[in-house]
Amino acid sequence: MNLITPKTAFRPNDKISLAILTHAYKPLGGSSKDYPLAIMARWLKDAGYFVILYDRQSTTWTGDAEVNELEHILRDTIFTRLSIFTLSKVIIGGYSAGSLIASRLAKPDWMECEVQYLLISHPLSVSWALNLFRGAQAQQCLHRNLKHCKMLAIWGTNDQFTGVNQYRQWNDDLRSKFPNTWSSIEVGGADHFWKSLDTVYNRFVDWIT
Repeated sequence: MNLITPKTAFRPNDKISLAILTHAYKPLGGSSKDYPLAIMARWLKDAGYFVILYDRQSTTWTGDAEVNELEHILRDTIFTRLSIFTLSKVIIGGYSAGSLIASRLAKPDWMECEVQYLLISHPLSVSWALNLFRGAQAQQCLHRNLKHCKMLAIWGTNDQFTGVNQYRQWNDDLRSKFPNTWSSIEVGGADHFWKSLDTVYNRFVDWIT
């Protein structure tokens, strides 16, 4: 697990913001070094966030263990390495399969600060394969989180796994149901693996600050 620290010098009891980002499907090469996570981590650090990047220890058919691992790492980091600070905001985010895992984690009861969710290249078309027998549950979790927390989804129009029309239908549905918490950015010409995220920088920074 890698805890990236901002350049700002914080003192005990200062308010801090934290992000945790989880990577793409491990059996297909996903890791904490995924390009979109590296870019987002740098932008978050520059905005004054602490950032957790980690490599998942397990890959399961249901995704339950991965969700539990995400919460465990988040809790352990907050109560050990960041315990001297006051937490004001947490962003729970992920890329590809990691986006699905992030969206399934509800705001923990022990966390009293603001929580936001970041979903990059959310795998709508293959979510059933990544979380077997959890499709309905995953959608329920996402809707539950949107009732209380802001969420930003980012995808490209040339995504190899989810067609742009499916993304747009998903976006229209969530925007109508959760207009105060749901936000999205569609990037023309971008695919699932991302060569650049520069065009989302300004809107992303506005969303995290």
